[in-house]
Amino acid sequence: MFYVIKNINNYSTTDFSDMLLNLPLTEQERISYINNGLRKKQSILAYNTLFFVLSKKFGINNPVIVRDKNGKPFIEHNVYFSVSHSKDFVALAFSENKIGIDIEKIRPIKRGVMFKYNLDLKTWTIKEAIIKAKGLTLKEINNIKPNCENQNIFTTKCKNYYISICELK
Repeated sequence: MFYVIKNINNYSTTDFSDMLLNLPLTEQERISYINNGLRKKQSILAYNTLFFVLSKKFGINNPVIVRDKNGKPFIEHNVYFSVSHSKDFVALAFSENKIGIDIEKIRPIKRGVMFKYNLDLKTWTIKEAIIKAKGLTLKEINNIKPNCENQNIFTTKCKNYYISICELK
C-alpha cells in the first residue's frame, strides 16, 4: 500500500490544460461537466496522477476506468485505488487489496454532513476511508466501526489536513 498527495497550487493553468489533454477522452468528457473551477483542477490532477502511477508503478497503460453503482472508480486489474480531495490537495492510495482514502482540511464544523452526524474531522476521515474501501455510501457512516479486525487503518495529520487510509485485509 502506498499513497500520493499533491497540491494543486504547484501547477499552472497551462499545466492543467496539458494534463487534461493527456487523459483518455472518456475522462476528459466527464471532467468537462464539472463547473466548479477548484473541483475541475482537483479532478484533472487526481486522474493525471492516477494514470501516471498505474503506468509507472504497475505497468498498466491506458486502463479503462469503470464506476460501480455508487460512483466509485475502479479498473479491472489486480490494483485497487482510491481518490480524495479537499481544498488545495488531492490524495490517492493504491494497494493489491481494496482501499479507501480521505483527506480533509482542518476547520471548524458548523454545518453540513459532519455536523449532522456529530463527527470530528479525524473520525470522519477514518470512517470515510472505510466506506470507500468497502464500497459503501455515506448513508452507512453511523454503522462504520473503525476497530474491525479485517482492516488496516492509517491516519496522520499533515500541515492543516487529516489523511486516513483503510486497507481491507
